[in-house]
Amino acid sequence: MSSLFRVRVLNVAECSAELRLFIIHPDQEKFYTSHTFALGILYDSLYSENKNIKKESALAKAVSMSDILDEEFMKQKSNKYIKNVNIKDENNYPVNINFDEMNDEEFDNYWDNEEGLPQATLVVTVTDPKCICNLEPGMEWETSAYDI
Repeated sequence: MSSLFRVRVLNVAECSAELRLFIIHPDQEKFYTSHTFALGILYDSLYSENKNIKKESALAKAVSMSDILDEEFMKQKSNKYIKNVNIKDENNYPVNINFDEMNDEEFDNYWDNEEGLPQATLVVTVTDPKCICNLEPGMEWETSAYDI
């Protein structure tokens, strides 16, 4: 599955995290505020930089990859981990570019220019601080998380 977003941690408080999202796939047209989307993003963070912190995460202990891929689980259980999700500070959004009109060089240059990418800050509040104990400002990863 292709990555749809790049995620960068801006700030982490006791039970909340500010995550800068960048759309990095031409078929992805929007940002989401669902609990399922936020849970998918946070779960994918467990597989990025520091593998040792993963063991302390409430998500790593309670949720498996098969759970994340199970739409019924996500719909029924995401509220157990995610309390609230908001979007702020949108830039270059909504996406209104016709990629079919670009040549290969223009297409590549578009995705290489982070400042020009559609982006927004996702503020995720969790029910347990251990759900985000692996996050640190500056940490980055890619995700194929989507809205269910």
